[in-house]
Amino acid sequence: MVKVTCEKGGDKLVTILEAFEEICVNVEQARLSCENGFSMEAIIVAEDQNVDVRDVNEGLLKAIGMQSGEKASENVDYFSNL
Repeated sequence: MVKVTCEKGGDKLVTILEAFEEICVNVEQARLSCENGFSMEAIIVAEDQNVDVRDVNEGLLKAIGMQSGEKASENVDYFSNL
């Protein structure tokens, strides 16, 4: 399960889906909202059992415009996965 909440702007959905594709995970179910910023809840399944949680984190943080050294609380309210 992945939950991302961040500021509205840009093509967040497109970049997140591209990140999922790069790290070889499939979206089984998703719920999106752009009412108060951008939020997405998704159930994802790895194509390969070798996908690591850190890979998913890095890919999503990169997709929403955060660098790994930034504080998550500045741009992401809540984030967890798998």
